[in-house]
Amino acid sequence: MRSKLLPLLLLVFLFLGVDCKDEPPVKPPVVPPPTVELAVADTGVTEMWLTLKFTDANAPRGFAVLRNNVQVLSGLLAGSDTLLIDTTAQPKQTYTYKAFRLDGAIRKDSSTAIQATTLDTTSHNFTFEIDTLGDGASSILYDVAIINDTLVYAVGEIYLKDSTGQIDPILYNMVKWNGKKWSIERVKVNFRNNLITPAIEGIFAFSPTDIWLIGSLPIHGDGKNWEMFDLRSMAGLENISLSKAWGVNSSSMYFVGRGGSIVRHTTDTWQKVESGTSLPINDIWGSYNKQTGAYEVLCVASNQANNGGKKLLRIEGTNVTVLPDSGLSWALSTMWFAPNKIHIVAGDGIYISKNLPVLWQRNISFPPYYKTSVRGNDVNDIVVVGVNGLFSHFNGITWQHQFVLPNGGLGRCAIRGNMISAVGETNNRTIILLGKR
Repeated sequence: MRSKLLPLLLLVFLFLGVDCKDEPPVKPPVVPPPTVELAVADTGVTEMWLTLKFTDANAPRGFAVLRNNVQVLSGLLAGSDTLLIDTTAQPKQTYTYKAFRLDGAIRKDSSTAIQATTLDTTSHNFTFEIDTLGDGASSILYDVAIINDTLVYAVGEIYLKDSTGQIDPILYNMVKWNGKKWSIERVKVNFRNNLITPAIEGIFAFSPTDIWLIGSLPIHGDGKNWEMFDLRSMAGLENISLSKAWGVNSSSMYFVGRGGSIVRHTTDTWQKVESGTSLPINDIWGSYNKQTGAYEVLCVASNQANNGGKKLLRIEGTNVTVLPDSGLSWALSTMWFAPNKIHIVAGDGIYISKNLPVLWQRNISFPPYYKTSVRGNDVNDIVVVGVNGLFSHFNGITWQHQFVLPNGGLGRCAIRGNMISAVGETNNRTIILLGKR
């Protein structure tokens, strides 16, 4: 019996051994990489900017873009890439986008699915406080900067009465909000071995200790100590006269002003930038352009008192390009923009462009008062102020207009987070407005 079982067990063992040998691995099929790439370039409230790219040279380049599995965009590309705008989105919604290559009606390849969320609308509901400053009828504030919720600066010429009840001829040139009240201060600088208190027309601040003031010449300080830069003693800068500034940081600044003056500051270098105009440059703004990966800097020039023409300028390094201004009034005061989303120029009217260069369109829904300043946090939070105390706010979809100072006017404004501030005058007195929501 044993002799018969042993051969049988041996056969089973051999069979199992053969069956358990490792088989060569099965290679998965080679999947070619996608030839379609889709990315989010920027987001708005009801708009989404997408970049579409074909990574091969094969035709056709027909495409379709699906949002949450519903087609929202389609077309045919002549080149390899393009910028697309979905204009049918809704506020504060997260969407999934996917792009397909089309051969006729057939989808042949697709991008990786991407997700993006649109911006929400912002509240129109600001509560305002208005303070009257100065004792003299000639007191005036020219500009304002919000550094944080408890620190706001405004600059100009403020006159107070002295101990005898007479107006002190030595001006005060700065007012400061500490979160509770305004204080009036004098910024003194050494200019050609003289200690002076200059009238200050502009302010641009990065932090409580990194502040630029513009009093015809640039002034830099930390809130306590100030240095004026005597640019007119430098070759090529003898005739400049500055009033406003914008910068990426204190080592990358632009200053603009009267007579078409533009000065570029980089670390310890000051350079005159040829603007190509003698018109006063009334405002400057810059912002990072996500699509180009560089900062975009624009300024607007106009003589607001008479028709001497107008200029819309783009500054790139030390080069200036004149942009199309068809449709703009000649009386322009201010500008602001969010790159690729919205550009606003204002003065005698308000003019809006979604993407430069295009014909400027006047927004006729605004009250017919001169607009003096426009600033924004983003495309969904923009403030415009002007004559008759006009205060207009855009929440991403709608504009709301009100008159917060009916017997006066507002000049420059600033917005940061949920706080706005504007300077102005009423009944021959200078005022400063704070709004919170």
